[in-house]
Amino acid sequence: MTIEYCSPLKDRTYLLSTYSPCPLPVSQKTYLLKNENEDNNMHRHDYFEMIYVYKGKRVTQVENQTLVLNEHDICIFDTMCAHLDIRSMSEGIAFYCCITNKILDSYFFNHMTNKRIRDFFLVRGKLKGDVSYLKLHANPNASAQIEENLASIFHEMEQAFTGYGRIAQIHTLRFLNTFKLTDTTDIHTFSKRLRGTKFFQAVAKYISSNIADISLEKLCEQFHYQADYYNRLIKKNTGLTYSQYVHTLRMDKAKNLLVNTDMSVNEILIYLGYHYHSYFYKSFQQETGMTPAEYRQQKR
Repeated sequence: MTIEYCSPLKDRTYLLSTYSPCPLPVSQKTYLLKNENEDNNMHRHDYFEMIYVYKGKRVTQVENQTLVLNEHDICIFDTMCAHLDIRSMSEGIAFYCCITNKILDSYFFNHMTNKRIRDFFLVRGKLKGDVSYLKLHANPNASAQIEENLASIFHEMEQAFTGYGRIAQIHTLRFLNTFKLTDTTDIHTFSKRLRGTKFFQAVAKYISSNIADISLEKLCEQFHYQADYYNRLIKKNTGLTYSQYVHTLRMDKAKNLLVNTDMSVNEILIYLGYHYHSYFYKSFQQETGMTPAEYRQQKR
């Protein structure tokens, strides 16, 4: 669980403070940030993530859709559903909770009374072709019960006494059971096949922003797919392998920096992540037929 307070400022700047309950000193479980650059990298998890808006609102990009969560809304993202908090457009307090496979055991499903919510967890965890999210709105009575259970989970995580995980699971089950079968439950599904171009754009942007030290390992950490998937994705969208794509991008950036900045050649090759001068010079000459200095002189 993480409790997050967000306050938007001017020009997409925002203040963000978070608190993650655990038996550590306060300084190690709090975080305060003033950010002037909105993060543009969508992320996904191998667990279900739940957001409960306590006060204010949360604006989130989910796949190719912008989702607004208002006070007392709950949203649960299934495993691998790509999403991104747009914090410069969000405000107030929200609870973020991870619902892992350890929570979703037979005890949980045997005592889940809302069939639509139960089926969402069961089906979404197994269905590989689609990704989805579930959205709920709590009425005043339900929101009071939800907040009581969240407070209990918070207390258990702060103390972390023996059995706190099972107690937290029970309180999670209780607040989900506050929703009756007659309550509105919106489940939105996206086909993974429709995400290809959008996802490639996110991967391409991440590679470009981290060109100096980009690697397949970093892509795996960021987007949670196996390494060979990125080769297939890049090949499908560009006709190039991963290595060829990164090489081409570095060459394009080198040419742009030579023409449009006063950076030295040495500064440029370091900026682009080259460790050997000779390799950079050889690659650049093969690409352009000129040395970097000759290219700069001719193109300016």
